Amino acid sequence: MGTKSKIASASALLMALAVSPAARGQGTAPVAAQYETGRAAVENVIRESGAKEVSVAFRSLDGSDEFFIQAGQEIQATPQWVEIPVMIELYAEVQTRALRFDSLLLVHNSFHSAVGQSVYHLDPGRDPDPELYHEIGRQLTLRELEQQMMMRNSQLATNLLIEHLGLSQINERIARLHGSGVELRHGFQDADATGAGLRNTESARGMMEVLWALANNAVTSAEASKEMMGVLANARTAETGPFSGAAASGAAGTSQEALVVYGAHSFALAVVTQGLEAGPTTALMAKISHALTASN
Repeated sequence: MGTKSKIASASALLMALAVSPAARGQGTAPVAAQYETGRAAVENVIRESGAKEVSVAFRSLDGSDEFFIQAGQEIQATPQWVEIPVMIELYAEVQTRALRFDSLLLVHNSFHSAVGQSVYHLDPGRDPDPELYHEIGRQLTLRELEQQMMMRNSQLATNLLIEHLGLSQINERIARLHGSGVELRHGFQDADATGAGLRNTESARGMMEVLWALANNAVTSAEASKEMMGVLANARTAETGPFSGAAASGAAGTSQEALVVYGAHSFALAVVTQGLEAGPTTALMAKISHALTASN
């Protein structure tokens, strides 16, 4: 299934990475009156959008205000929301000194399916980064593979890192970040796994939670969180970006956008639509962001 993605943009998107608001507690944050006004405006924007369904997850970066609209609904994860949990687990293991970024990994194209005992190989023609296949048989550092994954959306690099880190460890890390609905069940091009009904998933709430934690420097360490936010910001220069995507290029289907906005009232926001193309979803995200900003 083809995916065409680009980063959602907003005023000061992914800028001012040194901002570090206090993290919220584990309980539910209170919703202030101005965001109730914002919620009403968001619901009005949604009604006017023509989308069949819209999921919204919003939280101010200081954790004082939040609201959710059908935010727990799981959808099939876009490639970028496969890559982000992998990156987070890699940084976490480097932070605990279990791994080093300069550790070497043999590049190969033979992977065990997530189901059964079968072995599968990736088709370079289906990979956004076919160049990495020229490195098969050579050793690359974990840092080099992470860059290929995040900057070039390399499916081969992603699978190599998933194999090295382990699906269970990646999912446990995301669960600790309250990333409900974000779960990896197989690597790219694992036909047996998809044939068995397994799918990688994401949700508006899970995406927002992960970005919120990163923006609050609350993932593994402040230093690592800031560096990962920098990686995501730099990925905007790539052909595809990590924050938005559509289930089918050029067709109305399921689309998602997620962003962090910094300013007088900073917040993390994720929106998932069904029945809209990627372009209208981007426009809807902009209108929702404006409604939230105008409510303050």
